[in-house]
Order: sequence, then structure tokens, then C-alpha cells
Amino acid sequence: MKKIKENTPIHDGNEIEIVFNRSLIPHRIVLISEMLIFGEWQHIVEQMMKTMIETNSMIHVMDMKEFMQFIGNAKGSMYQFDDFLVQRAQNFAKHPAIFVETRFLPKENN
Repeated sequence: MKKIKENTPIHDGNEIEIVFNRSLIPHRIVLISEMLIFGEWQHIVEQMMKTMIETNSMIHVMDMKEFMQFIGNAKGSMYQFDDFLVQRAQNFAKHPAIFVETRFLPKENN
């Protein structure tokens, strides 16, 4: 986040620069292997909300299954993937909870 906000170049493992549209609100995705129901989740939710406001970013905590659904349903479109994440963040802002189940509905054939 710091490098994105400072406009510092960011490179991948092969030293190729990753280009960001720095005018957009960035997403932070935290992938976990499994969402366990026990734990201090309310504290985590509160910290996520606070950090999202302070850093003007969207934070997503999701398991690999949900992440792969986003990838598959985006069908290679970074714009569709971004749209899914924005919708998820909007839902989180309306209903702050760590346990969110994203469901993709099949598209109707016209």
C-alpha cells in the first residue's frame, strides 16, 4: 500500500514493473485456507473497517474456494474481477461480518 500511495515502482519476481491505476481505490486480499467459526472475529471486523477508512482501501478476507469463484466467474476480465470485489466490499460496509458467502447466480440465456 505504501509503495502504491507513494507512486513508487513495484516489480514482480522477474523484475517486470507492475502497473497500477493509482487513481482507483486498491483492494487488499487476505487469503486464508479455511474460515473457522471460533475466534475473536468481531475485533477483526472492527479493525478491518477502521483500516479501510484510514487507508482508503478495500480489505477482503476470503478462503481459497471463494477466491477461485471470483476468478472463474470473472472469466479473465480484470474489470469483472474488480467489479465483483467492489460489490463484495459494498456488502461488507452495509453488513460488517467476517463470514460472508458469495453466490454467483447463473446468467439467463436471452
